[in-house]
Amino acid sequence: MAPISNALRSAIEIEGPGLSCKLACGFPCWRGTERILSIAAHKRHCNLQLWSGARLAATFPNRIEGTGKALRHAKLRTPGDVDNKVRAIIRMAIKLDLSSPQQVARSPNKQGLNRALLSRGTWIELFSRPSLKYPSWGREQLAAFGLTRHWWIKVP
Repeated sequence: MAPISNALRSAIEIEGPGLSCKLACGFPCWRGTERILSIAAHKRHCNLQLWSGARLAATFPNRIEGTGKALRHAKLRTPGDVDNKVRAIIRMAIKLDLSSPQQVARSPNKQGLNRALLSRGTWIELFSRPSLKYPSWGREQLAAFGLTRHWWIKVP
């Protein structure tokens, strides 16, 4: 799915050159004020995840799928699917973030690993170098985006 994800990445970088890209929820995620777009690679397709997709669904009824309260997606099966309509979705998502950003729910009590004592129930953020163990994104895909794996765990 690298050709599709690379085509999506190029479209996002062209439409939103000021956005920052980091790994969030296990996927490359672009943000302005809040999270705007993510790319999720699957075996036979890629999803362009839209963090404010519910607000865009009525405008693009044949392209945006899902039933989430906020997060929706556009399913892309070939690099050619990254067309003018997908670019318009990207532009509209960026415009929504500028005019009325939708805050993403975050886990409570997040703490870094450099704390001397981790109490029960504390959330910690873990980072690692790109690894082939990651289920969706391999070393080459993460490196192409300049990202590393990271995730949150809760101390039992």
